[in-house]
Amino acid sequence: MLLRIHPLNPQPRLVKQVAECLKAGGIIIYPTDTIYGMGCDILQHKAIEKICRIKNIDPQKAQLSFICSDLSRMSDYTKSIDEMGPGHRGSSPKAYILGQTREGKGIWYYYFISILFKTPVPVMASFIVSIFLAFEKKREGWYPDALFLLFPILFFLIYFDFFYNSQVGLRHILMIFPLIQVFCGNLLKDPFETKGRSFFLLAMICYSIASFYYFFPNLVPYTNELITDKKMAYKIVGSANLDYNQASESLEDYLRQNSTVEYAPETARAGKFIISTNDLLGLGAKNGYDWLRDNFKPTDHLQFTYLIFDISKQDLILKKLIDR
Repeated sequence: MLLRIHPLNPQPRLVKQVAECLKAGGIIIYPTDTIYGMGCDILQHKAIEKICRIKNIDPQKAQLSFICSDLSRMSDYTKSIDEMGPGHRGSSPKAYILGQTREGKGIWYYYFISILFKTPVPVMASFIVSIFLAFEKKREGWYPDALFLLFPILFFLIYFDFFYNSQVGLRHILMIFPLIQVFCGNLLKDPFETKGRSFFLLAMICYSIASFYYFFPNLVPYTNELITDKKMAYKIVGSANLDYNQASESLEDYLRQNSTVEYAPETARAGKFIISTNDLLGLGAKNGYDWLRDNFKPTDHLQFTYLIFDISKQDLILKKLIDR
């Protein structure tokens, strides 16, 4: 049946007819601002399945859009990632920090620890020195200037640590870093005032360049020099702090080039294995790597994201994971 509904003055009788069709589980084809779309009542599961059959897609995996009369109706059908919390398949992996894993609710010190170990040391050192300089000189107007930058930094830290559940690396709190860097401008007001300050600035610049190029181009799993052994960084930070699926193509290349290495199995056996930090920590869908995580240390890493283990039969016997 073809109904011609006026776009500016829709006919109530025809609109009612379409609404009754949708409520009865029917499917309509309607014009959009680009092409024609297929639609049904979002509460009619059989109608949704029928659309999926027409489009030849799996209803369990389909990502379909829906239309609301206004934005206020969105909350009837959706939840924010903060409401879902970490570990929800539609939100993010489980929250992990300092060996503690949590699902559904955040960890109150998550961002404090993440910032401590993922902020470049020169930035942290410059920020601390800038605070000291700001309070030491107490120039006219120093207090409002300092508060203007420090208050939002403190506010976001407290809010995201104590009142926010979706903790996915540093990306939700990145807004504090421009504020920190602007505040560090205290060091540049009189950069050559003393030899000590000049040396400090030069050292921090050289340090920053060296630290950046040590990780470049693998900057997502960056951790500062407070973690000296990078292949053990997963003991402190994990999840999106190290693995945001940014190195999956490199994993495929590595496995092709190293035929003796395979992705780690979920049951204990000897061999040379590689595994993502998220899988090793049980933060995703896979949770069968306790035998590897609790008994062995990695021997190497791939782009700071994948860990490499070399397990011998003797190692397994010593750990009582297999019989002699």
